[in-house]
Amino acid sequence: SAHSLAGHSGSVLTAAWHPKNENILASGATDGTVRLWDIRRSASSLGVLDMDDSIGISGYDGQGTGARRRERGRAHVGAVNGMTWTDDGKFLVSSGTDERMRVWDMATGANTLANFGPTIRNAQNTALQPLLAPSHLTPVGSETIYFPNPQEILNFDLHAGTLQRRLRI
Repeated sequence: SAHSLAGHSGSVLTAAWHPKNENILASGATDGTVRLWDIRRSASSLGVLDMDDSIGISGYDGQGTGARRRERGRAHVGAVNGMTWTDDGKFLVSSGTDERMRVWDMATGANTLANFGPTIRNAQNTALQPLLAPSHLTPVGSETIYFPNPQEILNFDLHAGTLQRRLRI
């Protein structure tokens, strides 16, 4: 190995590569943090996302690199066990064992505060990936995300958080 990505204080459960920049990686761990990395650098941590920050930090370039690094903050109250980027890399979605899904605006690193309601069931410390529908299959501005609940798949509008469909087994 060339170098390690040290920064999480718990086990990493999920990771996702940026869809447009092959050097940017997001990871989620049992410590409740989502950490962004630039693997080209030896001190590769770009900082963490904070669920209490709905404004963000100016200077972000949309890939996680910013004018100022944040080293404190939690993305979820429980472990982060699912993560996916939108096709254009403008948003990152994380899910956690706190039974929440969060959408992050990667232009600023802000929590968009999308509310997916109380229907999400996610209490296991195992990988549970949300799935985004490809952008060319959905109308502009109405991206769709699927979440695997026990015995069903939930279909939400990514930005509004509204439940569109329940696909039951």
